Amino acid sequence: MGDLNTTKPRAGGYRSLAVGATFPAPAPTEQLDHILARGPVGTLRSSATRLLPLSDHRALICDIG
Repeated sequence: MGDLNTTKPRAGGYRSLAVGATFPAPAPTEQLDHILARGPVGTLRSSATRLLPLSDHRALICDIG
């Protein structure tokens, strides 16, 4: 997971767990940050982005149960 600087990550066998615009932080229009998984990881309960004071990207968050 992290700032992959791409709107469409291509990692063999991985799937996206969270969707949300993360860049630029003040008014995001692109998702450059990704949380990817392969294999069983549980059930995705929710995902969101959060504005933080220390980055030019928003944090991408997912809750897995």
